[in-house]
Amino acid sequence: MTTATARKPRTKSAKTAATSSNPTGFATLADIIAAAGGVPPEWIIFTPLPGTATEADVVALDGMDITCELVNGILIREPMGNKDDRVAAIMHTLIGMFVLKHNLGAIGGSQALLRLRPGLVRLPDICFTPWDAIVDEDEDGAFQDAAPALVVEVLSPSNTATAMARKLEDYAAAGVKLAWCVNPRRQEIDVYVNARLKSKKTLTLADTLPGGKVLPGFTLPVKTIFEDRRPPKPKKKA
Repeated sequence: MTTATARKPRTKSAKTAATSSNPTGFATLADIIAAAGGVPPEWIIFTPLPGTATEADVVALDGMDITCELVNGILIREPMGNKDDRVAAIMHTLIGMFVLKHNLGAIGGSQALLRLRPGLVRLPDICFTPWDAIVDEDEDGAFQDAAPALVVEVLSPSNTATAMARKLEDYAAAGVKLAWCVNPRRQEIDVYVNARLKSKKTLTLADTLPGGKVLPGFTLPVKTIFEDRRPPKPKKKA
């Protein structure tokens, strides 16, 4: 007579050991999306295979004018629409003018490759880094290793709350002091001190965006960012 042996229940794993037949280690597309931080699947680049990409791939694509983030060996390319790009350009100009006037540090745009730690590369739409944080930075290198004091993210319609929360967690862990998430469709700005989710404060068109301790003296009416600057159409002659 034989005795039945109870089987141990199977546990789900987002990533399994990589094999020759599955070098990524991911079992499903859902696993890849989860490892990438919950981004929309259309943002994910599949060459090289998710889970196998490296910083060298980021640099190679950047040389072809394709800027990507790198998370858990996955390349991520976030699209930006015309409206979002205009909002980012306005904020980059206004913040940059203040930083330049007071010689506070370096201002970067969406092409700046921020290496928050080895294997983790993020691309905020705008970043500000004080001079004293980048004294030893290799200006000819592909990456900025110094954590910026301020990051600005302009949200596109396809942005997910999960992806933004993951990105903010990465910024907070790296030591970012202030994060602004700008929503052109709601015409609001979410402010996160130390990039902490629990510190969220939402500003509307009636509010003024302050620079706080990161940019002392900087203020920007929220309505200035979103106002329609197109001249009125000429009246038709009777």
